[in-house]
Amino acid sequence: MAFLKRIAVGIFFASTLIAAQNDAPILNHLSPLKAPQKTCHRYVITGGPGVGKTSIIRHLKEKGYHVVGEAATDVISYALGKGISMPWDKAYKSDFNDEILELQYKRQNETPDEKLVFFDRSMIDTFTYALIPMGGTKSLENMALKVQAVIDQQFYNRTVFFIDNLNGCEKNEIRHENLDQLHLIERHLEQSYRALGYNVIHITRDTVENRAQQILSYINREIAK
Repeated sequence: MAFLKRIAVGIFFASTLIAAQNDAPILNHLSPLKAPQKTCHRYVITGGPGVGKTSIIRHLKEKGYHVVGEAATDVISYALGKGISMPWDKAYKSDFNDEILELQYKRQNETPDEKLVFFDRSMIDTFTYALIPMGGTKSLENMALKVQAVIDQQFYNRTVFFIDNLNGCEKNEIRHENLDQLHLIERHLEQSYRALGYNVIHITRDTVENRAQQILSYINREIAK
């Protein structure tokens, strides 16, 4: 009886997850990945703000891997330097997400064709932020066209590494979100990736070195298959 109860609970949660993915707002604007998935060496590292993504990216860079930094950080830093006090607030900067997406697209086109590449967030993250909505967005339609092209191209590997939060949200000049906003962003990001057909792998709480190793070990296992 207990075994049957566990099965029933598992089926309930699986059906709930599928329903949530089918109801994902991002599907009103974008279409999922098409099968079959081609071989791809470009991996996205995502998750909520202030959870350690950038530290992992830096560690991977130190180990000799090609990495692409988070565009939002650079857009915010540049805007702050220009005297825009809260660029993530649409009242201060109406094209915040559009600008981030453009920078991400530019950097993607500069990545090597053969080497393993890690991205600190992707264009899908930026589009999800625009849908929440968080930050100013001038043209969701134009953003959708660019993101869809990247999805159809299968630019990113189907596996996406989702960095679990550390029971908190580190704040600084760039990171302003509170804990409730962190959880909201996490839910929307995971929902978006799963709805679009990506395989979301959670990287559990640990040291920076061990989290990076979780990612590399997973990739090595996939290559060995």
